[in-house]
Amino acid sequence: MRTLIRRSSTVGFVPVLVVVQAFCLLQRGTPWLGEWDWTADWAGGVTVVTGPLLAGCTAFEVLRWRTAATWSLLRQTPRGGHAAWLCALPVLVIGVVVHVVATASVLVATAMAGGEPRIDTGFVLVVVLPVVALAAAASIGAATAACWRSLLAVPLAAAIVFGLTAFPDRLMLPDVLKVGGTTGSLVGLTWDSRQQAAALAVLVMVSVFAVVVMHARDAVRRGPASRSIVAASAVALVAAVVLAQSVPSSRLRPSGAPIRYACTAASGTTVCLASQTSRQLAWLAAQIIRQSEPLAAIGVRLPRRYQQVVPYRRQPDGVAPILLEPDSINARRGDARRVPDLLAMPALCAADTGEVPPPDEVFVARSAISAWLSVRNGLSETSDYRVEVFGEWLGQTAPDQQAWIRTTYAQLTACAYADVRLPESVVLP
Repeated sequence: MRTLIRRSSTVGFVPVLVVVQAFCLLQRGTPWLGEWDWTADWAGGVTVVTGPLLAGCTAFEVLRWRTAATWSLLRQTPRGGHAAWLCALPVLVIGVVVHVVATASVLVATAMAGGEPRIDTGFVLVVVLPVVALAAAASIGAATAACWRSLLAVPLAAAIVFGLTAFPDRLMLPDVLKVGGTTGSLVGLTWDSRQQAAALAVLVMVSVFAVVVMHARDAVRRGPASRSIVAASAVALVAAVVLAQSVPSSRLRPSGAPIRYACTAASGTTVCLASQTSRQLAWLAAQIIRQSEPLAAIGVRLPRRYQQVVPYRRQPDGVAPILLEPDSINARRGDARRVPDLLAMPALCAADTGEVPPPDEVFVARSAISAWLSVRNGLSETSDYRVEVFGEWLGQTAPDQQAWIRTTYAQLTACAYADVRLPESVVLP
């Protein structure tokens, strides 16, 4: 194996694999940094690109050995039927090592950023499945080169793997080769074990079928037993694909595990974020307390507790919602200009998540309160809102504004959306 790796032409592609791996991991920045599950899932999604690349490299390596003078000698050995796969194995090893090192690196970075480790069966599988997917991609590349001894097998192998990974629905196949790459936070979600099991079965059978085909192509003696093994592996692969069609297509499902919250309390206000996404807790709590001071100063009754909204979980009554943007949910510091929007929504009511949305007056009222807060906190100027429907109101005298804000904020807190009335100067289009 060591000799094959040293003589493998893929060693020269290692820098390319490293650069591609790093680019795919960092192309959107690091919004996953600090969240254990999202980090692992995002790292697995890199195989959408590295899988086809590895398939092409494997096909090239097998073709290179087939044109070498030693190929006929390899076929005469006791394991001659495995010659193509043995030549492809070093390519797979190199690809897996690059992937494992990259995955370990981002997980270590997340742990150092304060991410809370959560290792269960789903997490183990989401780390293992990309390795199995790379094995399947390498197998497809080697089998393609074994069946078609042309350099065109290289792009063909890459195209096959990319098509199976990126466009399975167009091929009427289960979406199992895509084993990661979630673009949003996984808080409140977990991986579907049935989908993971089906993906593992299909990927393993793809590898087995490819190896069997290569053995049948390169075996010195071919007989009924060889054809029977190929047929049996093909049947097993079809069975795995049919099984995968019967399980949910989505990789993720709502988690039934209790959500743990990290909280901080100061000045009579408690701010809580899900422990998986709590990196900005201290910063956000300080911003909520500081930016809510203009409301408290005019006599507005503020919520005593703010808590992050978690998908598929009911927000407790009397608790103000914290809606974090996906691109900054794991940041150390968010955008201070978004905090007024958070403060302008003191409750998450049934109408906010129901089929019938709240009246337009509610959205305009929230925007007006948010703009008023933003101006009072020095985050913007009154002139910034001159084109808004509430622009004239924002420039009025303080007493007129304060009375309306006190009344409207109480209505928003009580979910009395039908009672919300806009100032006379605000006319909806």
